[in-house]
Amino acid sequence: MKNIKKLRKGVIYTLILLILLITILGNLRLNVFNLNFYEKEFVKNNVEIENKENISEKLIYFLRDRESGNEFINDFNEEEQTHLYEVREVISWFLIIFYFSLIIGTFLIIFLFYLDKNEFKKNLGKCLFYSGIVIVGVIILLFLLSLNFDLFFDIFHSLFFNTQWRFPRGTLLVSLFPESFFIDFFKKILFNSVVIGMIFGLIGHFLRKLCYPETISLR
Repeated sequence: MKNIKKLRKGVIYTLILLILLITILGNLRLNVFNLNFYEKEFVKNNVEIENKENISEKLIYFLRDRESGNEFINDFNEEEQTHLYEVREVISWFLIIFYFSLIIGTFLIIFLFYLDKNEFKKNLGKCLFYSGIVIVGVIILLFLLSLNFDLFFDIFHSLFFNTQWRFPRGTLLVSLFPESFFIDFFKKILFNSVVIGMIFGLIGHFLRKLCYPETISLR
């Protein structure tokens, strides 16, 4: 019985981590390939580059398809193209983590069901409730860390990029995607993640109350 409790707790903790990754990386996936978001930012930032929509559409295809080549980013100079190849590689790894988390998370939810069918709603409620708390907590932390966005942006690139990622004003990459673009992009991910986290928390709270109205823990 003790072993089952430990196993159940381990599954719930793992699911909480996976749901956090799925939520944040899922929102990254939705926005990074969202041409409509790009177009709204062009209007907001008064981007006056000719054929900017076409350039962005080709760029999104390039980032989405790892087999696509230079013909989709030939509007950019050589240094910018090198950076975009690395951007695609980083995004690809994030998406691998996203899909891996989604598959393992689905498997663990099924496993949690067969581990204890009678307690499944209660265990799922715990998982969703605490996932919501963790998601909101992590997003608040990321928001606080990003208050100095220049420093946050520098640290992010230092961690994930090896090639040149700073470009002078007037280059196509900077003209299309100024700092305000990335600030809005980051804020959108944070906002959407908080909303999803709150929804998970509410669903989890409802399942908790449905199964037992008293206080619960992860025991």
